[in-house]
Amino acid sequence: MNDANYSLVLFTVLAQGSVGMIVTSYLCFRLAGRGEMPHVRREWIMAGVLLLAGLTASLFHIGHPFGAAAALTHGATSWLSREVIAVCLFGALTAYTIVAMRKSLPASLMLGTAILGVVSLVVSGAAYAPPSLPALNNASPIALFLLTAASIGLASKSFFGPKDDDGFVAQWLIFVLIASIAVRIILPSVWSSGGAVMMKTGQAWFASPVFWLHIVLLAAPIPFLQKSKALKPWMFVAVLAAELLGRLTFFVGTAATYQNIGHLF
Repeated sequence: MNDANYSLVLFTVLAQGSVGMIVTSYLCFRLAGRGEMPHVRREWIMAGVLLLAGLTASLFHIGHPFGAAAALTHGATSWLSREVIAVCLFGALTAYTIVAMRKSLPASLMLGTAILGVVSLVVSGAAYAPPSLPALNNASPIALFLLTAASIGLASKSFFGPKDDDGFVAQWLIFVLIASIAVRIILPSVWSSGGAVMMKTGQAWFASPVFWLHIVLLAAPIPFLQKSKALKPWMFVAVLAAELLGRLTFFVGTAATYQNIGHLF
């Protein structure tokens, strides 16, 4: 794996974590009905910092970082350009919403930002589903990215509270973590029974210690959440580390059709 792919791991996971934090924050705000709460703005600022860190990391994926603006000019034909445009728009609206929160919590603006974040996540999933990667040339990247956003977003509530929401958030985090583990076991299992390139992908994922470590880290908070229904900061660290390792497997272990050109499988 080269340095460019490490930057993609950081960019995708941090940007999706940012979306997850904002969607989770908005849903808890609306469902809890607590009115204005100072921790909401802090939560959105942290989400903005994560997104900014991800965008900064993405520059190292580009051969000429100072020409990054050119990535915005091919939106009509390139999913990668659409991804950059969508993430930048999401970042701009997030910043505007944070500024607007100085006086009150603008519910409509928060909802619009959350929706744009989910749209950016779907566009990002489409960008990583090219025909040259048969295992991912479907909706699986979008599903994986949605699960990443949900798990990081829910786990981040351990820092921002209020603690009265812990039981509600803990139940959803348990559900998302179990769903994440199930999807990440089922996908390579299906690929292992497919064509040569898909089979190679499934075998590479299952043979990777990094893949199994990310499964263990995803599972680690579940028994504690089931027992206490209390969110702890270490759970966010475990989930974030799990998602980073899982994304390493996504980029390193996925076989492409062009890898064996001129050779028999």
